[in-house]
This record gives sequence, C-alpha cells and structure tokens, in this order.
Amino acid sequence: MAKNITSDPPKAHKGPIQKDLIFLRHTFVLCLDRSHEGFDQDYAKSQGQKLPNSAIKDALVICLDIGVNCHTFAKQSDYQIGLSILDTRHLQSLNSDEKLFQTRHFCVGTETYFLTKCRSFYFGKSEHTTHEQVCSTLETMISGRDIVLVVYRSHQMFQDLRLANIQLQPLYIINAQKAAQHLLDLESRCSLKTLLTRLNCPSSPEMLHNAGNNAKFTLQASLLIAALDASQVLNLESKTTALISTLETTARAQIPLNDFPSKIKSEAKEKRNTHQKELKAQIKEQQAALARSLAALAGESRCQKCQGEDPTTSRCRHKGPGVHTRKSMICRARRAREKLENLEKLEECEGVRRPRKKAEKKSFYRGELLRFG
Repeated sequence: MAKNITSDPPKAHKGPIQKDLIFLRHTFVLCLDRSHEGFDQDYAKSQGQKLPNSAIKDALVICLDIGVNCHTFAKQSDYQIGLSILDTRHLQSLNSDEKLFQTRHFCVGTETYFLTKCRSFYFGKSEHTTHEQVCSTLETMISGRDIVLVVYRSHQMFQDLRLANIQLQPLYIINAQKAAQHLLDLESRCSLKTLLTRLNCPSSPEMLHNAGNNAKFTLQASLLIAALDASQVLNLESKTTALISTLETTARAQIPLNDFPSKIKSEAKEKRNTHQKELKAQIKEQQAALARSLAALAGESRCQKCQGEDPTTSRCRHKGPGVHTRKSMICRARRAREKLENLEKLEECEGVRRPRKKAEKKSFYRGELLRFG
C-alpha cells in the first residue's frame, strides 16, 4: 500500500529589514528618523534630486515585467513586456488620482500571440510592436528623469534588462518581495498573488498572467508597503499622514473586477466576428471562382456520346455508362448548389465546427456542380 506523503508547511523567514524597504522609505521620504545599523543612510539621501519644497525624490518610479528569460531572447520569437510608471511630481498635490499610474503592455511576436495576450490586459490597449520600438519608447518616456526601478522576486532582472538592450541607470533597485518580507512576516519566496492578498490590494487571479497587469500590481504593492511601514510610527505629522493616505488610496483604487470577464468575452466575440467576416469573404471568392469555372466548362457535362448536340434537348437519345438525361443533370446540380448554401449558412451561425468534414462535403458538391451544372 502506498504511503501518504505530506510535507511540512514552509516556515516564515522574517529576518532583518532588507535594504529594499529602506530604499523605498527614502523614495517617498518616509524614513521618519529611523536608522539601521550597517546601512549608509547618507548614501541613500544623496541619490537624485528632490522635488521643490519637498524631500520626496524627483523621479519616475517604474516597474518592468518581462514575460520571458532575457538570456533566451535570441530563441524566443514571442514575448511580452509590461511597464508601469508613477511620477512623484504628481504626489505633491497630495490628491489621490487613479491616473497617477501610466501602464503599457507590449507584445513582440506573431499576430496569434498578440491576440492571445492582449485580451487579458486590463489597464489599456496592448501594443503589437518590435523589441527595438519598445526600447525606443522606454528611452523617450524616461528621458531626462531620475528613475527608481521596482522589480519582483530578483535583482537579476536588472542584468536581464541589460542583456535585452534595455539601458537603465536607476537610483535604486527595489525588490518588492524583499521589501515586504520583514514587514508582513512573509516567506522568503512569495507569489505576487499572495502579496496582493496580504496587502488587501484589489485584483483577480485571471489578471496575474499578463506582464502589463503584473507591472501595475507590483508598483501598487510597493506603494502599500511604504504606506504600511510608515503607519507603524507613532505621532506622525499631518503632512506625512496625508501622504500615507494618498499612497494607500491610490494603490487600493477600486477596479471594476466584475467587468473583467465581460471584457474578455466581448473581445473574444469581436475576434470571432472578424474571423467570420474573413470566412465569408473567402467563400464569396471561392463562389466567384466556381462561377468562372462553370462558365468556362459550359457544355462539358453533357452526355459523353452526344457532344455538340443541342443542349436544350430534354432527354439524351443514348443509353449506357456515362449517359445522363438533361433533367437528371439539372436536378443534381441544383441539389449540390443547395447543399453548398446550407453549409455556408451553418458556418455563419455556428462558426467553423468539424472543419475537415465540412471541407470534404464542400469539395464533393463543388465537383457535382462542375460535372452537372
């Protein structure tokens, strides 16, 4: 009898505060006089410029998510890149706004791959492009600004970006997973879905398999981590409290998740309708070609023994193999034409089901038309 093998649940690894969390505090000036042994606070403070009349970094906080290992770019023809950007200049007004995030979703590869991935992107329209155009777009968006790069799981992604010819010079690289590890007492390796659940950030599991959505959610998670970390300090100033509230409200902005399945269904329906239109155009083209063939072959379907006789004769005077009456020829041609029309109507209503069998039927009835039409 086989034994039931069970494994112990993974143990939490709280450990010391990671530098990722400290960098996150310095980005939004939420250090609040907290020092950490072994960490150079002066280095973090000296990086980049500050906003006018504020200690917040004047920078673009960006998150990049790549749907393929950059070491295999040469072998991968289909992949996706997600980009989400938060401009800290928009935080000066301390006014929460759902449009603080600018999120893009790029698909590189075939049309089929693009149509598959674009359906699940929720925060805009996906862009079917090339890798060179992605690099050019990113360079234009961050030109002249300091940046803080947010990643998930591994700093190795920064090296991967270089291999992918995406050149960035960030002030800090913040691993959102490590930044939350001490604060939330998480396991050393935690999925994005688990992190969003712990932070009470609205999301849907169906949305977490898209690079554009992942980049946006990772950036939202980093804001919530910064706000939650700062809220644990007592006797906060009103200005700091307002900033924390803005970060929380912005990151937890309600997403109409109920609309997400309907969005996917509507896009699938649109794709199906487009395919049916293309199919109808192909059928019309085939019908036109068939009509031209019938016109060219007029008279060839008569009795093999009376070629050249009057085609209006209702009955052939010959008998035997290869001999057909004019009436039976007309009936068989009409039946073949009706069968073809019925098949086309079924395709319009039901889509292409059992395409091989339908193609065989169409080929048979077109042959009947060529022979008896």
